[in-house]
Amino acid sequence: MVEMGKKAIHIVRFSCITQPATAAKDIGELWGKFFNSAIKEKLGVADSAAIFSVYSDYENEEKGHYRTTIGYAIDDFKKIPNDLGIVTLPAGKYQTYKVKSRAVENIVSAWQAIWATLRSMQPRNFIADCEVYEEDKATIYIGY
Repeated sequence: MVEMGKKAIHIVRFSCITQPATAAKDIGELWGKFFNSAIKEKLGVADSAAIFSVYSDYENEEKGHYRTTIGYAIDDFKKIPNDLGIVTLPAGKYQTYKVKSRAVENIVSAWQAIWATLRSMQPRNFIADCEVYEEDKATIYIGY
């Protein structure tokens, strides 16, 4: 089980820069690239079977460009292939949202509910947010 916020988590990744207007297309293509790669085999042993989808490097909060990253948590930096990079989810506070299932429509619905309540939440820090996919469940974490 992933424990967010207690310590930094390093994710070996595929990533792209996107923006709200093209996010669905860009992120869909990134998931395709991730699932068609042999990233888990290249890494040997990932620290967990959890898949992370990280949102970081925000240019203008949720209105501008940002980086989307998909990958696995690692501790051994020596096993990282040259064609993959790392993104770090910093230690800190995260608002947690349990998602009904890993199904795309449930992830989208969860984000819609989050966006609808953003004003009543703790102020976001726009450093990093993520989705974590474990076995048959998904959780969204918003950094604040």
